[in-house]
Amino acid sequence: MKIYRIKGMSCSACAVKIEEGLEKYGVRAKVNFVSEKLVVEDDNSVDIVNIVSKLGYELIKDNENIEEKEVNLLPIGIIAIIVLILAMFHIQNSEYVQLILSLIVLILSRDILLIGVKSIFKLTFTMYSLISLGVLISFLYSVFNLKNNLIYFDGICMTIFIVLLGKKIEKRLKKNTSKAIENLTNIIPIKENIEIGTVLSLNKDMVASFDGKIIEGYGIFDEKLITGESKQKIKRENDRVYAGCKLIDGSIKYVVDIKKEDMVIYKIKNMLELACEIQSPITNFTDKVTKIFVPTVILIAIVTYILGRSINNAICVLLISCPCAIGLSIPICLVVTIGSLAKKNILIKDGSAILNATRIDKIVFDKTGTLTKGKPSIKDIEILQEDIDIVYNMEKNLSHPLAKAIKEYLKRKYVVEDKDIKVRNYQGLGVGYSDYLVGSINLLKRKGIDVSEINNKYDDLSKEGKTVILISKYKEIRGLVTLIDDINDNTPLFINYCKENHIDTSILSGDNMYTTRYIADKLGIEKYAFEVLPYNKSRYIENILEKNKVVAMVGDGINDITAINSADIGIAINNGAVPTLETSDVVINDLMDIPVLQEYSKLCLKYIKENLFFTLIYNIFGIMIATGIFGIQLTPMIASMCMILSSISVLLNTLRLKRSCNR
Repeated sequence: MKIYRIKGMSCSACAVKIEEGLEKYGVRAKVNFVSEKLVVEDDNSVDIVNIVSKLGYELIKDNENIEEKEVNLLPIGIIAIIVLILAMFHIQNSEYVQLILSLIVLILSRDILLIGVKSIFKLTFTMYSLISLGVLISFLYSVFNLKNNLIYFDGICMTIFIVLLGKKIEKRLKKNTSKAIENLTNIIPIKENIEIGTVLSLNKDMVASFDGKIIEGYGIFDEKLITGESKQKIKRENDRVYAGCKLIDGSIKYVVDIKKEDMVIYKIKNMLELACEIQSPITNFTDKVTKIFVPTVILIAIVTYILGRSINNAICVLLISCPCAIGLSIPICLVVTIGSLAKKNILIKDGSAILNATRIDKIVFDKTGTLTKGKPSIKDIEILQEDIDIVYNMEKNLSHPLAKAIKEYLKRKYVVEDKDIKVRNYQGLGVGYSDYLVGSINLLKRKGIDVSEINNKYDDLSKEGKTVILISKYKEIRGLVTLIDDINDNTPLFINYCKENHIDTSILSGDNMYTTRYIADKLGIEKYAFEVLPYNKSRYIENILEKNKVVAMVGDGINDITAINSADIGIAINNGAVPTLETSDVVINDLMDIPVLQEYSKLCLKYIKENLFFTLIYNIFGIMIATGIFGIQLTPMIASMCMILSSISVLLNTLRLKRSCNR
């Protein structure tokens, strides 16, 4: 994945134009108009910089600190005021002075005018196409009518000044709305030119600047920025350090082992930015409108001139139209919402999850680590001394909470010898090594082991909500581990929330019938499926989707990947490791984050509808007024002022959303 900054975009039509231009060369890419970023997923070994340059834009590598040149507004503003005064007071023979001053303004603003002219010749229309066309037609018309004193030099200068001023304000407002996402990496101390293999030191109260592996020392870390967990973590030699995490106590040395752009914090930031670019019926509608908007406006301007013989009205039609506001309406709201959720450690990978969150009809839960704490404790263990090392080494590299509990218990209670052994993983059932099996009663049954002696005990323990893991060798049961995983404190609260909001709930578990039923009964969940293997969970979700319900699947993101990917909204509970954004649409820390997601989703949709309603009404009535059919005569200066104000009003309205989210 490569990330670039784009210079020269004027509206969302530019973003669509760049994506389509790259697609012709087989390049998969996404453009975020708000953050002005291009993310290339697969460049197909083509020269992306050259392709984008031919489209009329400039690319800068995201990690390059190149200052962007901005047009100096002061001389343009001063000239525009002088020309306006000359025009207002009808100073004799001042038209030639106005011509020269207008020419200077055109030269100073040549960058945006050239972008617009190029886009017209390439038939890839943008907002700058309308501005360039309006300004240049006004200038040429004024030059040819100097003697008749039919000139628009004041309108030309003021239009350019207002447009540039408006774009400057718009840029600052956009930066303000996306600040929450941008601030994710601002906490990291800047260290340039650090190569892989460099050893860095970290002392108390310092923040890590790179990802790496500890080679010396011991420390207590605050990893909330990465994992969302407020609990501090103890780290030793060979443990990983993540950029942005603070060392609360201790002192370590660690070696940088990945590039800056591959660091976890940057991956999270990039994913949050990409989440703003989504495909949904509402975004497809605005994309279609944006693509045909500029050609339609040019056609209306031509018809206006032909029917009314008014060059002034035609120019005003070009200048009053605002495709930028239409294109901004959705992504700017998503940026604000995603950034606000990130502040609450709710991470969004797919922006459509925000639009769909209010429509959830059914939530399907994995049991372990979702409804329960995911940190099972061992209540009883029966194991032979000679099996301790083997069982420990079979479980030590597994990520399942039950395996972790057994491993940690054996390491704490006994002296174990670390060995590298290759285990057979029976998904959702257990593991095997040589003649050993460690897993559920179903695994032993499948392997033809007689479990009649243990059956009654197994059922009795399961009815108490306990999970039973069996140990066998040579088809003989040699041990038993009993574990219990307590229900999360907020789980009953969330189930009540679902009932109050008429959201159907069910459990999808790989555990046995008795343990699953015990949890379901305790929480008042009527529907549950048990002994469902990981690869069958997706079928369960697909069956529900066939009933035209909007389904959210909530799991730990490890054993539920297929089910999470199959649901309309895949939600992973953060398990304290690096958030599994690749396997879900949303990462949360607690089930009570889902009501927050839904609340923000409602706010986001409300402001998107407000923005779209305003921009569509503005453009329809603005263009009609500019044509002169209501008998109102605008000047190019007023028309361009209205165009800029429409974009700024969308951004200001979105700042209201930001304030609502931060309450």
